[in-house]
Amino acid sequence: MNNDLLGVYHQNICRLGRKPNELTASLYPNFLHIKCFSEHNLKQNEINHISIDNYKLRANFCKQSFNKGGVCKFVHKTLKVLTINLKEFCKDKDLEACAVKSDLLANRICIITIYRSPSSNFQLFING
Repeated sequence: MNNDLLGVYHQNICRLGRKPNELTASLYPNFLHIKCFSEHNLKQNEINHISIDNYKLRANFCKQSFNKGGVCKFVHKTLKVLTINLKEFCKDKDLEACAVKSDLLANRICIITIYRSPSSNFQLFING
């Protein structure tokens, strides 16, 4: 893994629970630092049990009232990151977000994953 460059991958996964090993195999040989997923479709107790070799779940948002949706980040075990707590800004369907930050080569990098359901309140998403 090249620590001089930060490799970030995003996928709208449409249910992460069945796919972590397939996903890792499809990315070979480019094992990136951060894997961001939207629409993981998991509850909090489910996402805590997802395992991706050499990666750790570092940030996530899971819907409380609805099925589907949600966002998460898995970070390679060699990358040091701080989780940014965005849960106070999140609302099921309208704004689902999670974030991490890292200092890389004297630069602070913030990676945010955001999902908004097509059936959400767009004005609430824009205006907060």
